[in-house]
Amino acid sequence: MEIKPEGKNSTDWVGIIERIALVLVFAFAVYLIMNNSDWIKAKYRYAVLSVTGQSSDADYDLLHGSLNNQVITMLLADTPEKLQKGLSSRELISAKQGMLFNFGEADRHGIWMKDMLFSIDIMWFDENFKAVKVLSNVSPDTFPQVFEPDVQSLYVLEMRAGFVERYNVDVGSELVLYD
Repeated sequence: MEIKPEGKNSTDWVGIIERIALVLVFAFAVYLIMNNSDWIKAKYRYAVLSVTGQSSDADYDLLHGSLNNQVITMLLADTPEKLQKGLSSRELISAKQGMLFNFGEADRHGIWMKDMLFSIDIMWFDENFKAVKVLSNVSPDTFPQVFEPDVQSLYVLEMRAGFVERYNVDVGSELVLYD
């Protein structure tokens, strides 16, 4: 006669099934977030970029796009206050997240590193979202130097340092917006 220890019967299967269900729910949630499901986007719209826990991200529109076939997420700076503040005072952003500045009119828009806490790549784009100037690994130590393109631009994209080099972004690269 074989004696089975207590608890080693069908309840083991229940525990296994519960764990599998939990993994499936987690995988589905990740899938929804990665595919920008509208209800996830609406509910957690700004949490994606809130690396430092700053509630001010809620004041920004969130854009999705690609640059050299790399999907990126961008906060939109399109008011005088947002354009002036930029990414300053943030501790860090993720590798494929940044800020898109929409200046509203073409000009030789200058960018400086005031109150920046990390290095960034800076890209200027014309009205067709073609890069007209690209700088990589601009350090906070460069403040108060102002960086600007030799030609007019309408948009500036700031990404964490290393993006430009890693994905071969150069003059002529095209920024594509999905939203």
